[in-house]
Amino acid sequence: GPRFVVAEGPDGRASYVFVDGRLGALALALRAAAVAPLADPFRRDRLEPLREALDRICRDRRVSERDAYGSPVGWEGAACSGGRLAVRYDPLDVDAAVQAVVFRAGAARVR
Repeated sequence: GPRFVVAEGPDGRASYVFVDGRLGALALALRAAAVAPLADPFRRDRLEPLREALDRICRDRRVSERDAYGSPVGWEGAACSGGRLAVRYDPLDVDAAVQAVVFRAGAARVR
């Protein structure tokens, strides 16, 4: 069956799902302070740490959702760290401002 491994630190939590010894999916939840520490909401570069983190996971992504002001709050990618990527950013969620999931291609399905 699937095996779940969770790692937690001061900036957030990572969860991994292994199926038949292979990584099937990973999920990240980053705290707001780790993404945009003390960010002025009107600075264009306030989410630079988030953009840099997304670049490490997946450079080939597209915006899938925008907030009422037109700012990106959701992204998707098809070939990201060996799988499909879905990311959601909610600056009001202090404990999980960024939630990201990568489903690995070719991994066995969890039933």
